[in-house]
Amino acid sequence: MLPCPDQVQAQHPILTEVTTQPAEVKALTVLRAQSSTTHKDICELCSCQEETLSCTDLGPTRRLHEVPALEPSAHNRTFTVLNFQGNSISSLDKNVWRTYQWVEKLNLSGNSLTELRKDSFAGLLSLQYLDLSCNKIHSIERGTFDSLPFLQFVNLRCNFVSQISYGTFHAWHGMQF
Repeated sequence: MLPCPDQVQAQHPILTEVTTQPAEVKALTVLRAQSSTTHKDICELCSCQEETLSCTDLGPTRRLHEVPALEPSAHNRTFTVLNFQGNSISSLDKNVWRTYQWVEKLNLSGNSLTELRKDSFAGLLSLQYLDLSCNKIHSIERGTFDSLPFLQFVNLRCNFVSQISYGTFHAWHGMQF
């Protein structure tokens, strides 16, 4: 409990002066959900085998609500495969991929993504394979895939895509949908 004065006085220019007992104030510690955690050792939450980070089968109370942000100095692994299948990820924050720059394969299937923005995949310079199947994607902004020069495969099966901006799918050599 935080120390409080015995009495509190409040004065308003129009109202009369009031003296009252202060309300009880308690310090509160809130445990943050997996969704907004910066993981020092991601392998404590997920499975890390060789160059693969797999955050699947976490159970209903441990599911990710956003892509875990790694502290660059806190891990010594280079991941080329990320599997976030079957979580509750609903958005992709700008710069979330900055510590995953060597990823070639990304599986975000079975999440709750609703839209893809121009910066949704910024930083994934080596990405070749992208699975976005079975989300709730309804719109894809123009330029969403422009920052992915090596992208060859995109899976958008089982979504609700109703709005695609002109020029969203530039024809890259070898690109498959």
